[in-house]
Order: sequence, then C-alpha cells, then structure tokens
Amino acid sequence: MKHPQSGPMILAVRRDEPAATDQKIKGAADRARSAGMRLAGVLQQNSMRAGKKKCDMELVDIASGAIVRISEDRGGMARGCRMDWNAVTRAAASVEDTIRRDCVDLLIINKFGKAEEDGRGMRDAIAAAIEFGVPVLLSIGPLSLPSFIEFAGDFCRIAEADDPVIDAWLTACFQHAAKTGRADVAVSGSGFKPVNPASPSRSTIVFQR
Repeated sequence: MKHPQSGPMILAVRRDEPAATDQKIKGAADRARSAGMRLAGVLQQNSMRAGKKKCDMELVDIASGAIVRISEDRGGMARGCRMDWNAVTRAAASVEDTIRRDCVDLLIINKFGKAEEDGRGMRDAIAAAIEFGVPVLLSIGPLSLPSFIEFAGDFCRIAEADDPVIDAWLTACFQHAAKTGRADVAVSGSGFKPVNPASPSRSTIVFQR
C-alpha cells in the first residue's frame, strides 16, 4: 500500500545511534502535533528514582499523555528481563483503540523491537494503522530489521536518521491531513483495499488491489 503521496505507508528509521534516533522520532512527533495532526502511538522514556540503581522504563501515550511504566522493580540485584509484559499489552491496546476509535492522521512508534518480532508489543497497532490507511513512523534496530521487513514487506521504506526523505515524508503526511481538514498545514487514493490481518496474534500486513 502506498502513502497518499506515492510514498511508503511505513517509514522506518534505522537505530544505528539509538539516542539520536529517539530524538529524531520525538522531534517528528512534536512537529506533527504542532501542525495540528491527530496522533496515536508511544514514545519511550527512562527515568531514575532516588535510591534506585536501575532506571524505570516508561511509555508515553502520544494521544493522551498517559505514562505507563513497563519495567518491573525487582530490586538492585535482580538479573534478566525486567519488562512488565502486562503493562506493555495494556499500552498497546490503548494505542490500537485510539486508531480504531478516532480519526488518526499518523501513528508514531518509538521502535519495532523484540516484542513486535514475537507478535507482541505494538505489532497489532501497526497493522491496525495500515488497515485504516494511517501512515506509520517508527524506528528499527539492526537485529530486528529482518523480521520487520518480513512483517511489512513492500509497504515500508528504511531510512537513515539523517535522511532528508524523513522530512519529505512527514510533509506529505501534513499535506494529506490538511486536505482532509484535520490539520492546520497546507493525494489521491492509494489504489489498494486493506484486508484484515489473517492472524490476530501475529499480524501480517496484507493488501489486495
């Protein structure tokens, strides 16, 4: 499926430098919000608490501003994964609900990672966005890239964090939102019809002409 301005529906920014990429994604979210676009998605932030050796990992819901802690406090000596998968599932369900309930212009996901590779995390939210014709901006690490390409196929483009295509793609999103009357910024149909993903537990983006 093509973006309304003949670009990819999903733009994935490489996470070769995670901190810089996170800032790029956050900057895109700020720019889109300033333009009056209706957003869905999450950004990750890490925060420290007094007396704690490890940071809290949190997801910030872009639409509501709600903060969900996704790491478990298992003590300073704990080893292994600290991820609170129930919290991640709740955050993902909230994002998907926003996409299905509201008229969203753009979905922004901090990253497509291991959870999404395994069919969890924001995978179904991404599939829902494509089903509803909502463009998606996310980042992708090198280890997750093969799984992401298998998931998104021809509907995505991979870009470096400093690639000017990112700003051009965002501008096309702004222009489309303006033409539909939902953004203050000043195209046509994609020629594809979305089909619901065959497996709700491990979404694959499928479209028919």
